[in-house]
Amino acid sequence: MGKAESSKTGALDGTVAIDASGHVAGPYAGSLLGDLGCDVIKVELPGTGDPARGRDSYSPVFRVLNRNKKSVTLNLREAEAREILYRMLESADILIESFRPGTRKSLGLDYEELRQRNPRLIHCSVTAFGQDGNLPFQAFYQLLLEFSDAQYESEHRYERQHEREERKEGIEGDCGRA
Repeated sequence: MGKAESSKTGALDGTVAIDASGHVAGPYAGSLLGDLGCDVIKVELPGTGDPARGRDSYSPVFRVLNRNKKSVTLNLREAEAREILYRMLESADILIESFRPGTRKSLGLDYEELRQRNPRLIHCSVTAFGQDGNLPFQAFYQLLLEFSDAQYESEHRYERQHEREERKEGIEGDCGRA
């Protein structure tokens, strides 16, 4: 998964991003940073890796979302793995993560903790509904949003069509009266 050697330079040459995200949005953001020359290091779970890997562990989706990246396997539930990540983050410029709310804090990776180690670290937290509010623990993906929109549209299309026909009949009826 390493970045091919190239004589090209990008706007983000010399920057380092740690990508501890999964699925689509976070890895895509990391791949865009890599396209611009950033050195992106993907943190994956032992055994399974990124969910986009698929059955063959190197699916086309995974290749697209994780191009331009190096990879390291860390079980962040283990103190030794977190120490390795802390050392990586001390010299990094960007952290991309998609943990559920509360997970960063429980792992000691919350903003307050990491600010002590690297005050210039840029935090990119990818969540569907933010860190607080009514739905912070609800997992959500773009495809589900599109499905929800399509379902809503199909459920309400008949109602809107029926309302338009009623209005049209009412207007035609009004025009025909003397």
